[in-house]
Amino acid sequence: MRVGLGLLLLVAAEESRFPNPLRILGAITLVAAVAIALMGSTRLQRMIDWWGRRSPTLIRISLALALLFGLFLVFAVWRTAPA
Repeated sequence: MRVGLGLLLLVAAEESRFPNPLRILGAITLVAAVAIALMGSTRLQRMIDWWGRRSPTLIRISLALALLFGLFLVFAVWRTAPA
């Protein structure tokens, strides 16, 4: 899924309102996908467990930031196709 999202960001970047930020985000997403694949399931599970032990406030803030990021992506590609 992460590789697909990274590729989609790279492909959609040219037609978006913010091509450079979307290219950068696409590249970061692809690098993160490779890093997670190389990390192994044990390390990944430890990282998930570590994040689960964070305070509820921090988790809520991170979820709000993820929502804002999603809204930015929608705004970046909304009605950008030439008429």
